[in-house]
Amino acid sequence: MNTNTLSCKFIITAIFILASILVLSPAHARLEVKSLNALDVESSLSMNSTIVYIEDEDDALTFQDIHSGRFTDPLQQQAGRIFNIGISDSTYWFFFKLNHFSAASDKAVERLIEIPYPPLDRIDVFTLNLNTNELQTYKSGDSLYFNERPIANNNHLFSVKLDHNEEVFVAIRVKSKGSLRIPIVLWEPSEFYEHSQTTTLFMGLYFGIMFLMFFYNACIYVATKDSSYLKYITYIGALALFQALMTGYAGEYLWPNTPIMNDKMLNATVLAICCSGILFVRTLLDLKTRMPDVDRTLSRIIQFNAWLIPVTFFLPYVATLKYAIAIAILTAGFCLFLGTKLALNGVRTAKFFILAWFCLLVGALIMGAVSAGLIPANVFTTNALLVGSAIEASLLSLTLADQMNRVQRERAIAQRKAKRALEKANQVLTESNRTKDEFLATISHELRTPMNGVLTCLSHLYDEHEPVKQRNFLGLAEKSANHMMLLVDGVLSYAELQSKQFVLNKALFHTSWLTDELNGQYQQLCADKGIEFTTEIKSEVPEYLFGDSAKLLQVLSNLTDNAVKFTESGFVKVSLDIDAINKKQQTVDLVFTVQDSGIGIPEGSEEIIFSKFKQLDGSNTRSHGGLGIGLTVCREIASHMHADLNYSSTVGKGSKFTLTISLKYSMQPNHEEELIARQKYPLEELTKDKLALVVEDNPVNAMILKALLEKIGLTTKMASNGLKGLEMVKEEPIDIVLMDCQMPEMDGLEATKEIRNLEGEKALIPIIAVTANATSVDRNKCIQAGMNDYLSKPLNKQELLEKLTQWLPLDHTQAESIETTNNVTHLRPKS
Repeated sequence: MNTNTLSCKFIITAIFILASILVLSPAHARLEVKSLNALDVESSLSMNSTIVYIEDEDDALTFQDIHSGRFTDPLQQQAGRIFNIGISDSTYWFFFKLNHFSAASDKAVERLIEIPYPPLDRIDVFTLNLNTNELQTYKSGDSLYFNERPIANNNHLFSVKLDHNEEVFVAIRVKSKGSLRIPIVLWEPSEFYEHSQTTTLFMGLYFGIMFLMFFYNACIYVATKDSSYLKYITYIGALALFQALMTGYAGEYLWPNTPIMNDKMLNATVLAICCSGILFVRTLLDLKTRMPDVDRTLSRIIQFNAWLIPVTFFLPYVATLKYAIAIAILTAGFCLFLGTKLALNGVRTAKFFILAWFCLLVGALIMGAVSAGLIPANVFTTNALLVGSAIEASLLSLTLADQMNRVQRERAIAQRKAKRALEKANQVLTESNRTKDEFLATISHELRTPMNGVLTCLSHLYDEHEPVKQRNFLGLAEKSANHMMLLVDGVLSYAELQSKQFVLNKALFHTSWLTDELNGQYQQLCADKGIEFTTEIKSEVPEYLFGDSAKLLQVLSNLTDNAVKFTESGFVKVSLDIDAINKKQQTVDLVFTVQDSGIGIPEGSEEIIFSKFKQLDGSNTRSHGGLGIGLTVCREIASHMHADLNYSSTVGKGSKFTLTISLKYSMQPNHEEELIARQKYPLEELTKDKLALVVEDNPVNAMILKALLEKIGLTTKMASNGLKGLEMVKEEPIDIVLMDCQMPEMDGLEATKEIRNLEGEKALIPIIAVTANATSVDRNKCIQAGMNDYLSKPLNKQELLEKLTQWLPLDHTQAESIETTNNVTHLRPKS
């Protein structure tokens, strides 16, 4: 530096000191800070050209010093560029004013201050309300716990709120050991969150690509045991972790309560990238064979840096950071040189490698230059390494795919092993198919037998004119149809259980309903066989239970059906008793017992009788029918109900099946009074002047349902699909809807949703599903769609009448004596 230069600097310094003495007070510097109207920020505003700053080399200034001007260093301002000075030990203060002086709006406003560079150690924001002198302070930075941030965001985000005609002075203090790049952006909140969603989508795409590459190549490694894949996934794992650190997501999700990891892991991750990258390059390019001297040198570099990785947690951060940046740039350049040399020598994989490594190198160079303050920071430069690493990871994965020919030998061995396993599986499958064939033959026989009874009885009715004989044929047809429905229900329950879609529909029910149903099903059947059938409920059993009554009845029906089937003389008895009761929690342990004096079960047959598609006697000459799935279904249902199903038996003396289950109970249900009040009115009175709508696409089903409804006094309208039904609800004064589910144009579920979206009282019209979809999942779908209740086909007349009694709207006189409710529990359900 020559004498003239020194002289010029001395003169300039003297003039500056003299001007400071003349213009400023000796101890205070008057701040000339621009005031920005908050309403002018309608989207976002970069503060680079607006904000002023001062360097605090000794980290001695406070907010009071800044606000009152007690500092000697001059104010500075960026010329439209993002503040970026690389690595520095100084503290920097940035300040500006924000006001809400506007005649256009007197509402309070909010603006967000964003510093979109996560790796800053400590940021303190001070906002002083110049109207009320109220001072608020906020802090952020990757040296703090994540939950200490005023707004949870991977970037540093702060909120400033202003009432009308208020002005605030904003000062931002930044201190960081690493690269000082401090972009400050002012946001309108809704615009920020929209921008944030786009940014999150972009970051999700990047990490998604990295995860996909990691997972895909990890799977290949597991399959092939090729070490190059393990080194590759280690490399891209370290690369993804580095990006998570640079973007703030590591501090947000990986270690929010251990902020020291942000600095320590950054340098360690850069060195891990270098080590794993060199390892991968050595294997991919086969340097041990092609360049042994270079391979040995790289091996020593890897050993040194691998040793240095844990040591970085104890070394000075700045020195380690500078070393890590330097070694990363040198490693990338050297690997690119090696790839180029081998590509020129005709190595195929090196050609892919060059392109991939070049993308990363460009990104790393740009990122390093930004961190060192050599080039300005913008959208491209700040995300260059992000984009470059994603492209590189994808290209390197393609490079590895080029080596898949080495897997062929191992694949041939695996295929031979798989062939042997397949032959064994085929043997198991053959046995399974044989069992299923037997089941199909059985189900065909068992269903055709009652169907033959129905069709034959109906055929005889055409030729029979005596009423007594007609009733006999009708009784036989009904008995055959009910038996066939029991078989169908068993098949449906088995299919539902196997599909893992089994759902329990719990509700309050009357305990005696179970025995009433069993008496109705088996009393006459046992009388015809000459055996005694009895049911008993012990007096200690609560009157009302809470559970899935239909599934419970199905288990008891299957057990009772087997007892009746295998008993030729003697008795069948169904009893219900208490094992334990908890009055405080209102739970009771119940024991259902089905006992018979039948043929009994041989000892050691438990595995057979509870196996699907199997019976003790599966021959064509067996004397007892059945599908071979009844007890399987019983045990599966019992398991879903957290119940135990066990049995004891003696050959020639009979069997005893016990079902132990714990249920909630009640002595008096909440809605019993209302149901009783409704039931005091004759059904004809409830249906008087009421209009019902039947939405059914099957003409036969529609005709039968219409006849049933009109027989009890309901005026009935018909619609052949959901769309027509919806239009009729809009146009007609419909009181109740009976809705099929599967129909053309618009199904019943969609039609129900549309009705519930109507305005006024029409949205509240009672809707009862009448459908052949008879599984518990189907029932839940109907209820979730907005239907009030559910009936499965074929219809049970008594059950239909009960549902109508429950859901038909009351007229004014009837309603006065009944306290209305929106959810009436069906106390006497039907199976």
